[in-house]
Amino acid sequence: MPSKIILKVTKGELAGKEFIYDSKEQLFIGRQDDCTIVLPDKSVSRYHCMLEVTPPDVTARDFGSLNGTYLNGKIIGQRERSVSVEDAQKEYHEEFELHDGDRLGLGKHCEILLHTVLAKRCANCGEELPDDRASLDGRTIDDDAPQSYVNRKGEAICEACHLQQEAEAMAADLERKLKQAADKAEEEIRQAASRKKCPGCGAIFTPQDPDNNLCPQCARDQGKVLQEILVQALGGILGQRSQKDHGPATIKGFRKVRKLGAGGMGAVWLVQDEKTGRQYALKTMLPEVAANKLAKDTFLREAMLGEALDHKNVIKVFKTGCQNGVFYILMELCEGGSVDKYMERYGSKLPLDIATFIVLQALDGLEYAHHANVSVKCGWRTRDSRGVVHRDFKPANIFLADNSTYPAAKVADFGLAKGFETAGLSKHTRTGTVSGTPVFQPRKQIANFKYAKPDVDVWAAAASYYYMLTANIPKEIKGKDIWLAMYTEKAVPIRQRDPQIPEKLAAVIDKALVETPDIGIQSARELKQQIVAALPDEVKKTVRGVI
Repeated sequence: MPSKIILKVTKGELAGKEFIYDSKEQLFIGRQDDCTIVLPDKSVSRYHCMLEVTPPDVTARDFGSLNGTYLNGKIIGQRERSVSVEDAQKEYHEEFELHDGDRLGLGKHCEILLHTVLAKRCANCGEELPDDRASLDGRTIDDDAPQSYVNRKGEAICEACHLQQEAEAMAADLERKLKQAADKAEEEIRQAASRKKCPGCGAIFTPQDPDNNLCPQCARDQGKVLQEILVQALGGILGQRSQKDHGPATIKGFRKVRKLGAGGMGAVWLVQDEKTGRQYALKTMLPEVAANKLAKDTFLREAMLGEALDHKNVIKVFKTGCQNGVFYILMELCEGGSVDKYMERYGSKLPLDIATFIVLQALDGLEYAHHANVSVKCGWRTRDSRGVVHRDFKPANIFLADNSTYPAAKVADFGLAKGFETAGLSKHTRTGTVSGTPVFQPRKQIANFKYAKPDVDVWAAAASYYYMLTANIPKEIKGKDIWLAMYTEKAVPIRQRDPQIPEKLAAVIDKALVETPDIGIQSARELKQQIVAALPDEVKKTVRGVI
């Protein structure tokens, strides 16, 4: 059972009502009908506050409410009566951590009590146990529900410990006949598993985690950690390190060329096969939260879906793994870099023909991924998927094969956004962001993180096309609370940004950015077809190679 957050209304018209969350959610609270939790009280503002729930963690931020938000009786947010709603939304609103037993007061009459239910864990190894049911799109799937297991004391245990317990029982039954051989094999396995030689310094040590090949001292050296990631990533794809070579600074036949870029959670490195000259990109990612075995398997099960995708407009992933707490992905190198960096080099927005040439290819990649049948085995679990939704599509995740005028475009990072969030490795939303805000995510994805259908990628693709053509994101967020603006505002018609955009094409883009009652265009194929039909003839001729 995963950790749960229970919000119980203790004061107001909804007193006694409970709201239960067992996965990441963005909760908008207020009296407006489209809020996640609607409190029908006039002292509560239309959009009063927001809770970010990542069980067992919860944070709260007031949106500049008139009558204030209170944490255990202490005010944590309120605007002066002389300040308008619009002006209040321009101000910075601090986040506050909530804990079990905290009371959140809203306005004059409403109060919510927070209760935290910690995850049910395996009695043997302490790993979090899965829930007793599985759900998909709100439907319970009893056939896929994980089985429950107990140890010999009748305590709940995970499947891995159950399999170990079964294996031990079988071993005990065979012990009488195979005792001598089994003891010898067990000793060899124990010695091999418990002792390792550090490739960084040559020291013999006992790793705390089977994934750790470096001793604790070398694991604090970022250079040696990267070196070992290179060994693990390149070894399975391009050839193993020489058994005689245990030095810390070489991978036989390969070299680190340079760092291509860095961000808040990791970096991308250029590595090269010295014999063939072929180059690769190695992405390293350090999660915000320490990863236990279950979290690693959960992340890798999602992220490794990218390895199963094979399309000319999807970046080829050769290997995904984890080494010394750092996740890595070895993938093909796109020398043209990402579209957002290409725009910076170009000076600003892109010409219509170039932006269209890029987005049509990206839509082909999305259409393929949305219908691909993929299966990935990670540990003892297998992840089967009928279609992969990106959930973090943006210009920074579209890469260009080279620096030509009309380069091949490829979509990167399938599975990473869901992998980090599902595994609980990110305390706060980091994906689809500009300065920490979800500017390429549609309203329904902000309101419901678990929502993962192709239409969210289609909206993000239209938003990215809009950005390429205007150098502006679709919604007007300047001087406003970003989360509230992305949730409540509509996209600015693209010809208000640039009147030179052809009218028919502008109508398609504006339609694709509609969010209520549903996203205006539901599939990548449909968006591509409508864009092509609306293009001026001269542009259509220029991009005919990708139509």
